[in-house]
Amino acid sequence: MKEDTSLFGTSSEDAEKGKPMNKRILLVLLSIALLTSLVITGCGAQETTKTTVPEPTDGKETTTEAPAESTDKPAKDLELVVYASSQEEMAAIVCDTFEKATGIKTTFTRLSGGEALTRIKEEQNNPQADIWYGGTTDPYNEAKALGLLEHFVPENAKNMRADVYKDTDGYWYGVYTGNVGFLCNQLLLDEKNLPVPQDWEDLLDPMYKDCIAFANPGTAGTGRQILNTLGQMWGDEKAMEYFAELDKNVRHYPKTGSGPGKMVGIGELEIAIGFLADGVEQILMGYDDVVMVAPKSGTSFEVGATAIIKDCKNMEDAQIILNRALTPEAQAIGETIRICELTTVKDAKDPEVMMELCPMYVKLMDYDFA
Repeated sequence: MKEDTSLFGTSSEDAEKGKPMNKRILLVLLSIALLTSLVITGCGAQETTKTTVPEPTDGKETTTEAPAESTDKPAKDLELVVYASSQEEMAAIVCDTFEKATGIKTTFTRLSGGEALTRIKEEQNNPQADIWYGGTTDPYNEAKALGLLEHFVPENAKNMRADVYKDTDGYWYGVYTGNVGFLCNQLLLDEKNLPVPQDWEDLLDPMYKDCIAFANPGTAGTGRQILNTLGQMWGDEKAMEYFAELDKNVRHYPKTGSGPGKMVGIGELEIAIGFLADGVEQILMGYDDVVMVAPKSGTSFEVGATAIIKDCKNMEDAQIILNRALTPEAQAIGETIRICELTTVKDAKDPEVMMELCPMYVKLMDYDFA
């Protein structure tokens, strides 16, 4: 039987774990995620968070330089509200830096991708936020299809490294990218005499029972992308069979995309399915038992997106902020707080530590972001 901290029991003290679900609900959720464009979410209002940059956890002072002062000025005396599906630390420093550079007062609420989509849909007749920032593109595409995003082509869109990093119709733009893979705690695996898994099928081995976590696809875009990755690689039927079998070995379905990697880093769990950048972050935080694996048969990559919410109250300032997000300076912010994502715009430098720590060879599939 799974422990109470799993998807089938009561959440533990880790606030990122989702509310309880039983196995039947999980399988229905997987079916919907793979076969339709709907998202089931675990809702729950969150308080708006001011743009205070968190203190570094390693005791060292972290200094973030804002991009060069801009001549852009706030259009009106309105606060810019962001729904952030990136990590909370990333959202805080991004909003803080933009506010200092533009003078636009900015606040954010942290919501996983599915939660943000639900919130925006509920508020469509009276939008309470202006910008959606971060998280995988799947929820953005659903929002686009529902008419919840504003069409906007910023000047800096011409600087995108590749067309795959932006919506072909001009509704969302990529601000970071990274590969899906496995994050493993080598020490915990060694203690159980377990090998580091090298491919998707390896995770089905009964020896990994209760050793695995991946983000709840009902609340996190990361979980949704993992489902879609195998759905596109293998076809829906085989992917459904795979996830039903994988569930036997999964111990946790955290509410957020970064949750599984954090659990591996602190030694709570052996294996996480997630983005390799989360593994780099854990290593930089001092959790050097973390090793990263790119599945040898193939994997996908995410595009972390941003978009303007349809009919938002602060449209002019939202356009200023989105345009600034597509600059090398803006995309270098995360590295200052150990969040090392690959960049999407020309002249932006990818973090050197990503090249040093991530697998050298990654077989990437032709992932359909539409």
